[in-house]
Amino acid sequence: MDSQPNEIETFHYLVEQGNIREAKLFYEQHISLLKRNCRNQWDMYKTPLMVVCEYGYEDLVDWLLEIDISDIDAGDFLGDTALMYAVATVHKNVVMKLLEHGANVN
Repeated sequence: MDSQPNEIETFHYLVEQGNIREAKLFYEQHISLLKRNCRNQWDMYKTPLMVVCEYGYEDLVDWLLEIDISDIDAGDFLGDTALMYAVATVHKNVVMKLLEHGANVN
């Protein structure tokens, strides 16, 4: 794991809560760390994009895709991707956004 797990966990908490305003502020303050590694070791090594896709937070999906914080096709500990989380939780608009941004369906 990278050197600052508390910051990574805090960022994951903010996006999990759907708090886009606070997530953006936190990201700006910790951009170098979060660009290097934003996976949460305590949550199956999910990326923030996986988390917001699971909850269906469309505004956060848009923002995370815009800042390109993680690979859209990255897999968690089990190999599940952001697209798989969106499909499993039936967030159709999120699925469409991911596909429009080139998410791999295979």
